[in-house]
Amino acid sequence: MAESSPEMDILEKVQVDCSALKIVLSAKEDQITKIRLCNPTDHIIAFKIKSTRPSLVTGTRPMGFVRPMRAGRLIIRFKKVSADTQDFDRSAPNTDHLTIVVTLPSGEVNLEDPVTIWKGPDGPPKHQKRFTIPVEYVPPESPEALVLQTAAKAFEKKPDGKDEFDEEEMQKGK
Repeated sequence: MAESSPEMDILEKVQVDCSALKIVLSAKEDQITKIRLCNPTDHIIAFKIKSTRPSLVTGTRPMGFVRPMRAGRLIIRFKKVSADTQDFDRSAPNTDHLTIVVTLPSGEVNLEDPVTIWKGPDGPPKHQKRFTIPVEYVPPESPEALVLQTAAKAFEKKPDGKDEFDEEEMQKGK
């Protein structure tokens, strides 16, 4: 077990509101889902999104920051698969996953460029917390697919047409 440190104590408070993803892959359009990353601490946190299928699953912003006492919405895009990819392996739910890695940036890091945190001259940060989210692919013809597609319509683009990283203020407890 890892040694406790002040940095890890802070990172332990950070939460992700998603424990698993079920995706209906489409040959017609990209599938989009949102994951909420909550930062109830008094520190800025940096995040990065990783995937076991980076050519298929990406974040619209693969790296970034969440300010103190804020919750960020990470937008995850599952790219459309080509129509001739009927043999796409949906049977391996234990192998595909999305990982959200969070860390505390050091004071001298440029907060305009999150890449410097993860790929800086000193290498990746020593203290990191990982959220591993399994991805399950649902066949488009299944009854479950209809339910998932209907629910996904609630996550359409914002009225201004943007589908970027979004942040909301968290309420402090009394």
